[in-house]
Amino acid sequence: MDKVEIIRNKAGYRELMVNDELQMSDIPEEMHQYEPYFENYRGDVLIIGLGMGIINDLTDYDKVDSMLIVELYPGVIELNKEYPKTTIIQGDGRTYVPDRLYDVIWLDIWNLLYYKKLPEMRAMRERFKPYLKPGGWVDCWGRRELEERYGDII
Repeated sequence: MDKVEIIRNKAGYRELMVNDELQMSDIPEEMHQYEPYFENYRGDVLIIGLGMGIINDLTDYDKVDSMLIVELYPGVIELNKEYPKTTIIQGDGRTYVPDRLYDVIWLDIWNLLYYKKLPEMRAMRERFKPYLKPGGWVDCWGRRELEERYGDII
């Protein structure tokens, strides 16, 4: 079984650790990467990657009809509370195949903003586009920043 815990770093920010490896934190630089989601979420939402439930804690559920979250680690699911209009399932987001269409799909499985992650982000966005309702929106945590930095060379 994976070791999953949330700790506080020296600056007081929370860090989600899985098997002693940092998965995410709530430092401002990481929180900034959620802005595209919060500018677009509505209706039926699919999120790949639960993390510490930051998105859920900040979601206005009046804008959401339903939310499905796919999380790889059972221990991460256990650390989180229940959220309104939300179903959480254990599974690998890299291979998950939706069985319905969504208004918004947010892909949040990367623990680092690293330029070598950009091709995978692009590929996952393309893979999930067929599962969007007309006018739907799909994006990835950190993709915009990596595109701005490295988009012309990768």
